[in-house]
Amino acid sequence: MTDEQLLSEATLRAVEQYVANPTQALLLSGPIGVGKALLAKDIAAQLLGVDQNKVQEHAYIRWIEPVDSKIAISAIRELQHFMSRTVPGEGVVTRLVCIVNADTMTREAQNALLKLLEEPAERATIVLTASSPRQLLPTVRSRVQTIAVRPPALSTITDVFVQEGYDETRVQRAQQLAGDNIERLRELLSDDVDTAARDVELVKSYLAVGQFERLSRIDRELKDKQVAMQFVKTLVTMAHSSIKYSVAHNASQSLTRWQSILEAAYIARTALSRNANTKLVLTELMLSL
Repeated sequence: MTDEQLLSEATLRAVEQYVANPTQALLLSGPIGVGKALLAKDIAAQLLGVDQNKVQEHAYIRWIEPVDSKIAISAIRELQHFMSRTVPGEGVVTRLVCIVNADTMTREAQNALLKLLEEPAERATIVLTASSPRQLLPTVRSRVQTIAVRPPALSTITDVFVQEGYDETRVQRAQQLAGDNIERLRELLSDDVDTAARDVELVKSYLAVGQFERLSRIDRELKDKQVAMQFVKTLVTMAHSSIKYSVAHNASQSLTRWQSILEAAYIARTALSRNANTKLVLTELMLSL
């Protein structure tokens, strides 16, 4: 399976155009698990003419990922020296920075990044990935070119996994649970689809009842942090799928509701990953559903 097979034609065209004429900063925006980091690695490999498997080892590439679920200002400050260095070569791009999950940057880190964007280094490119681009400062978003990273049609994804040897019915069932999350789809196919189905039913049961009952069930069913995190991850996946369905069927009321749910789920996921109090996080989430 190639990465290209799991990206939409529109995404592939946008990437091809960007590589042919790169700008100083690029934001790869798309749902969780769609393959943004892999795509960033591929873009870096193409721009600097290196093997994709050696991108993170390259002397003129800096690869930044969250530590303890956030990117601190210290990580961005280290880039200032890197961006000021003289780099040999005459290519259009001779050095590159990739910030994975840039939406986890602290405000201080984003302000430090903004200075780099305002005073771009010569022949340098900064690539960001984000599942929640609205978590980035408007001043940061306004200074980057954005490519929406989207998967291909479900039928195309099915064909790819069937060619890998998976049963078609199993793939289709897993797709109903994973939505656009290709990473989650692969996990389901190699793990237990039945468990994932139960996760979905649990989330649905919470959405079907009133606020009081949702709150009363937290201690009984979601007090374990791992269970709570899985609940939130499932809610995020369901929200992405429901938003896509609402857009396709012009269901504006449903779209507004699911967008609100997705935003609340993102906030809860971030808080849990930063070791916030599980009950407080879930209480806030249930009040937002």
